[in-house]
Amino acid sequence: MRGDIPWDEDPNVAANIVVCPFLAQSSFELTPSKPCAEGYKLHCGEGTFQLYNGDKRDTFVFISRPPAIFDADVSTSIALQKISKRVQTVRFTF
Repeated sequence: MRGDIPWDEDPNVAANIVVCPFLAQSSFELTPSKPCAEGYKLHCGEGTFQLYNGDKRDTFVFISRPPAIFDADVSTSIALQKISKRVQTVRFTF
């Protein structure tokens, strides 16, 4: 992210937001990145970070702090198909 991001607003974003996966098998130069096109919006609010395309139903990246009953610090959902086919097929081990 480049520049100021307002809190609890949903501003339009473009070149100031780039999504870049870090793949263990490749160097940074070969890692595909996805600059946001016109129409993408970013919401930063209490416990939620959401990057979406025009409508929140078309969310690209969603990060939130789940309720305490879930015993997790962070919940994350990323639409890998919006980055690249290569990113979708990489297997991660934790």
